[in-house]
Amino acid sequence: MHRLILLALMYLLAPWTMALANDEVIPMRITAVQGEGMVYVRLLHQLKQNIENGTQGRIRVELLTNGAGGSEIDALKNQIRGNVEGGWISVLTLAQAFKAFRVMTLPMVFNDAEQLNHFVGSKLDTAIRATTKTKNIKVLGYGSYGFYGILLFENMKKQKTRPGNDALDWMNHQTIRVPEDDWIGTVQATLPGKKVQVPSVDLMKAMDSGWITGLLITPELVANKELMQKAAYFLNLRHLHAWSAFSVNQTWLESLPREYQKVVQHEVRAMCQQALDGGLAHHDALVAHWYETRHPRVVQTSWDRMAILVQPLVEKTIQQMERLLGPSSRVSILWENNYKFSNTSTANVVSMNHVNQSGLP
Repeated sequence: MHRLILLALMYLLAPWTMALANDEVIPMRITAVQGEGMVYVRLLHQLKQNIENGTQGRIRVELLTNGAGGSEIDALKNQIRGNVEGGWISVLTLAQAFKAFRVMTLPMVFNDAEQLNHFVGSKLDTAIRATTKTKNIKVLGYGSYGFYGILLFENMKKQKTRPGNDALDWMNHQTIRVPEDDWIGTVQATLPGKKVQVPSVDLMKAMDSGWITGLLITPELVANKELMQKAAYFLNLRHLHAWSAFSVNQTWLESLPREYQKVVQHEVRAMCQQALDGGLAHHDALVAHWYETRHPRVVQTSWDRMAILVQPLVEKTIQQMERLLGPSSRVSILWENNYKFSNTSTANVVSMNHVNQSGLP
């Protein structure tokens, strides 16, 4: 048995070990499904330069952006298998393979930059990242592409009475296209409106026909695109934070000389901090611009009402996550420090206080 394990490791390490032994260039293929419009993708060019300079050209970085490395699921599988060495993967996709990442996709638990930065590197974050060892990948950091909201189009269904100032009321009677992710669908099912999934290739046809009247999306994903020409309102829900994680194949990383490991990890972590702060700043700048230009018009949400609607799902998922990670993980503190309910019932709210600290252990 031990001999079989040793042979398997030798097989996995062979390409990288041979490159080192022959003083050849070591490839580092990096994937990203999105293109240059995203802050975290643009930062890859500087990462490439820094890693190549820091290793005197021994590591050569190849960027496979704008879907050149396949879908996110394909990219994750290829990274696990060692066909690519690293890349950006959305935490929504990671959570499909590593359930502990569901913690980071809970609605209304990450509300601002301070909370997000306080979470990164915390004990809970470390425990979540540790679960990826089973698939031979290592998460080195995170980026952000903002918070989700709903873009309503000019063909939105008119309501008999004006919905008022709460985005939740504007969602009534609308048909909202949500990303093809079961968890997002589950979250949105707790909120008003009809939810449907439409493949990207059919999106414009579905909009033009009036079948869908809105789109759940982050501002960064939609800005400067054809969709903006049809946009009438942006419902600023801000209930789900869009995390992206940068991970690498662990076997590849550990096969590098120690000084090269340090360069890769240092440069990736520096990039991730820029991607987190920059992505959040870009989100806020876009929404502020929409406020100013009134195209689309921004409608705010009653967080009190929305928290009551999502609370049962959040508490159920927290229980599942604490069973997975152990009670000492204290996942519940992410929610409790934001929203204080009188009891587990959603009927009454004694106090609901937005705080700047996540209170992580």
